Amino acid sequence: MKALLIGAILCAPALARAQSHACADSTVHFEFQTSAPARWLPDSTAGVHPTSAVRSPSNVVQFIVDTLGTPQPSTFKVLKVSDSTVIREAQRSVARWRFSPAMLNGCRVRQLVQTTIGR
Repeated sequence: MKALLIGAILCAPALARAQSHACADSTVHFEFQTSAPARWLPDSTAGVHPTSAVRSPSNVVQFIVDTLGTPQPSTFKVLKVSDSTVIREAQRSVARWRFSPAMLNGCRVRQLVQTTIGR
């Protein structure tokens, strides 16, 4: 019985992810339009990455995160730049970044992410 209970607890996050689905809508949403915005999944191998700690507030980029949590590199756009080296490194690594997808009414949706970047 104890093993069943532990198994159910461990599987609960996977079940919750399986129950969410991508909406047929291809609209790109802003963060304020979602019930749960896309969030970067930390990766220790990423040199330059999205950051909430504003180390370089002048380095701001935007891109679309799809319903699988993958940034679309073709949508990468620089909004503000103070360190072009950081920007170039971000452009090379954006395809490797992963996010939890944005959610709206129980559906995974595309979101336009605007974020500062840093090391």
